[in-house]
Amino acid sequence: MTKKKTKVSAYTPPAPPDLGKSEAHPPWQFRCMIDQRDRCVIKPWLAGLSMKGQASLDRAIEHLAQQPQQSWTRPHASKIGDNIYVIHCHDENRTQHRPFGHFHPADHSAVLTLTGYEKDDTYYPKNYARTTADRCTQCNADHTRCTTRCRYADAVLRTTLKELGDYHRECQSCSECDDIHSDHD
Repeated sequence: MTKKKTKVSAYTPPAPPDLGKSEAHPPWQFRCMIDQRDRCVIKPWLAGLSMKGQASLDRAIEHLAQQPQQSWTRPHASKIGDNIYVIHCHDENRTQHRPFGHFHPADHSAVLTLTGYEKDDTYYPKNYARTTADRCTQCNADHTRCTTRCRYADAVLRTTLKELGDYHRECQSCSECDDIHSDHD
C-alpha cells in the first residue's frame, strides 16, 4: 500500500474578527475661554511658560488633537470630572504645568479655561474642580462669546486661520506664536 503524501504548508493565523471599520477621528479644535473683562485666560500663562514647557505642551496638543475624547489619558491628559480634563506638560525644572478645560462636542472643540500646576499628586489652584466646572457651564451657555480659537494650538497643529480677525483681539498681535513654532520645525 502506498501512503498518500500530504502537503505541509506554513501556518497562517486566522484573520482577526471584523469589528467594523473605525472612522478616523477628526482633530479637535482648541479654544480658550474669554473672561468677563474680554481677556484670554490662557495667554498670560502661555507667555510665562519656558521654551521647554512650550515644547512639552506642543507634544501634548499634537497627540491629543488626534485622539477621541475617551483616549485623553496619561501621560498627556487626565479626566477630572464630567467632560472635564487636564492636560499634562512640564518644564526643565520639572514643574508640572496643568491647563484645565472641557469638551464642547457641538463644534468638536476642547476649551481651555484655567491654568494651574500639580505637586505631590495634588492639583493647584485648590478650587480647580469647582472653577473648571463653573467655567464649563458658563462657556457652554454662550460658547461663541465666551471662547475663541486658540492661536497657539492652531500654530502647533499648523491650522492657523487665514484671517487674524477670526482670533480674539489679544491673539491677533500674538506674533510669538509664529516665532515659537517656527523654532520647533
